[in-house]
Amino acid sequence: MKVQGADSDNGILDSASVYTDYEGGMMGPHQGSGKLLAAAFADWKDSDNGLVTIYDKDGEILSNGNY
Repeated sequence: MKVQGADSDNGILDSASVYTDYEGGMMGPHQGSGKLLAAAFADWKDSDNGLVTIYDKDGEILSNGNY
């Protein structure tokens, strides 16, 4: 797993990306795991305008959420 962008806060749109080894994108079998990762990230990092995007191993969006 790799996390990028979690250390930068610009006050306009804070954006972080989490890259996983899951497969299948938003409609795949790991969609729930992607949502869980997004929720865990939001519990860890706080921002008034943050967006975290979780990607699968092929670079497709698995899930996203506000933080």
